[in-house]
Amino acid sequence: MKHYGSNSRSRKGIDTLDLSHRSRDDRVGDFNIETVEEKEGTYLRTDNIYSYTPKEVLRSPVFYAVCFFGIAIEYGLLLKANFYKKFAFLYIHNDKYLTLVGTLVPIISTGSRIFFGTLMDKSLLCLKDVAIIGLSLNSVLCAFWYISARVNAILYMFLVLGLAAAQSLMYVVIPTAALRLFGPLHLSTNFGLLDSCSLFCSILSPVVTSPFLHTFGWPWVFITGSVCSLLALCYVTLTNFKTACR
Repeated sequence: MKHYGSNSRSRKGIDTLDLSHRSRDDRVGDFNIETVEEKEGTYLRTDNIYSYTPKEVLRSPVFYAVCFFGIAIEYGLLLKANFYKKFAFLYIHNDKYLTLVGTLVPIISTGSRIFFGTLMDKSLLCLKDVAIIGLSLNSVLCAFWYISARVNAILYMFLVLGLAAAQSLMYVVIPTAALRLFGPLHLSTNFGLLDSCSLFCSILSPVVTSPFLHTFGWPWVFITGSVCSLLALCYVTLTNFKTACR
């Protein structure tokens, strides 16, 4: 019978590193640190990725860029969810048509997430590119929101679905940022910190939208969404997204 060393093992297609010389703190969470070669590609090795602690994340400028992105997109998402039908009834008197538009929203959102997620996995777009695309689309479409319903029902449908595609990127950017920018060791906590932008936006939205709607009317409600995305776009564009994990 052949005996093999306890510090090494081999399987078909899998090479596992010897971690006995590393301290527990150096190991990356519950990840099995190995290189797996298959026909489709190679799994990522995580032993050389630096993981940020939550305190380090809070001191990182890119954390606030991602949060600002999340706040701007979430604010536009809340505007769409709360007002797309209420506003449209002023000019489009067809409840079935507007219900159909609402039914198409999750389909477009899912397709958008898969499409841009695939582009990121293939390294055709980076994390910052996707964030910029989402903010740019959200800013432009919010600016034309008021006009579209007055022009044509079909145009309004395309605008709402375009908003759905842009805003769905929040669910691509934030989870990916938690892992790629800040590492896997504190992934759950760091993702929770990034996702806290939703809480902030839920508090901000009623404070802003109600006074603007009653004082200035519908156009300025949508302009707030456009301006918020524009400010976030400027901040994200000027922020360096390269960290020790990339």
